[in-house]
Amino acid sequence: IYNCVSGTIMYSLIFDHYAMEYEIRESANHVKIVLDPSNKAIVVESTDPLKGYYMYNAQEINKYINSLIELNIISKDEIKDKNNADLLSEYINKDKKIGYKELISFQYSNKSLLAREGKSYSYAKELIEKAYYLYPNKVNESFYLLSALAAIEVNKVKRDQIILYFQLKNSYPKVLNDYLHDQYKEYCYDLLIKKSDYKGYMKFHEEIQPLLRDSTLTAEITNLHNQLLAYYYSYKQDYTNALSYFHYAVKYSPNDLEIKSDMQTAFIRLLSSYEMIEDDELNEDSIIFSWMSILDSNPSLLENIAIKNLANDFEEYNEYRLYYVDFNKINEADVKSTMESKVAIIKEHNKDDPKEANELIADLYHELSLYYFRKKNYDKTRESLLIAIKYNPENTMYKKRYEDMKGYK
Repeated sequence: IYNCVSGTIMYSLIFDHYAMEYEIRESANHVKIVLDPSNKAIVVESTDPLKGYYMYNAQEINKYINSLIELNIISKDEIKDKNNADLLSEYINKDKKIGYKELISFQYSNKSLLAREGKSYSYAKELIEKAYYLYPNKVNESFYLLSALAAIEVNKVKRDQIILYFQLKNSYPKVLNDYLHDQYKEYCYDLLIKKSDYKGYMKFHEEIQPLLRDSTLTAEITNLHNQLLAYYYSYKQDYTNALSYFHYAVKYSPNDLEIKSDMQTAFIRLLSSYEMIEDDELNEDSIIFSWMSILDSNPSLLENIAIKNLANDFEEYNEYRLYYVDFNKINEADVKSTMESKVAIIKEHNKDDPKEANELIADLYHELSLYYFRKKNYDKTRESLLIAIKYNPENTMYKKRYEDMKGYK
């Protein structure tokens, strides 16, 4: 095809034959030859059949500069101390000087565009790779990306598509993140969850690892891997392994309520699998009792980090329950003995930290004051607040509430 690139190549060969001095110039979307660049600067336009060559004389230069002034591209002050040679080099002959290698690159890129138009995407990608190798500029880079994407889309094998996307991603770190993540997720979900092909999934996951070079994408793919395996093991009713992967998924996305909820479901199913609890018995007492019983008889479960963390949480919660009193569920006649019992437990469990013990006892009496207040027994309310202040005299809230209660009779 004859165009400015092939035409410039032809003229450059002719000028080489006659040992004529010239330069090849590149502008945004065009190439041309400037003959005798250090003297007359004759522009040779290979694609202009009517006026194939011209040169900038004083009149042409002034006409061009005046058009730039009218367009507010330059000002008169900028040019007042410059001669025609300065104006020619600074404002007219400022196109980039290139050589044969760049011209050959343009030939490849032009052929690549034609191949893409003809839907020969793989061939277009091959041609633009050669163009980029000869002339690694942004235009060739963009053409390569477009050709590579088109070549990938033609591939009907989803697995191969994703691998090609990962390879392309490594060449273009700033693109494809969301798209690649979504494509990978869709394929892996179908493979592992829908088809239950664990071996196929793990093989594919391992194959992808050497291609993961972007740190953000690596973290997202790793998190997705943990989520998928968590759901896979849940569907297989292997709740111990499911909890392991849920643990890491929650760690990566602590605000993802759906994952947290699914993790809790897996935990309940784990308890159910030991036949220690039925679904219609899901309450705090039954869960804690079952959990402690399971751990006592299966200590190896604590090797699972997710279960170990849950165990620690339940241990803390169970300790809190030792101190907590639901005053609405006990007879008023038993309040005194219940309080004495709870105070003794708090002191025993916190004997190495008297301050912590006093604060817990104060909280307990504050709760008791609220119970009496709801019962409109204001004398008992004030009495309970005074005991709370005695155990924690630094708590200003207790003092304020006691002062407020002075107006109640």
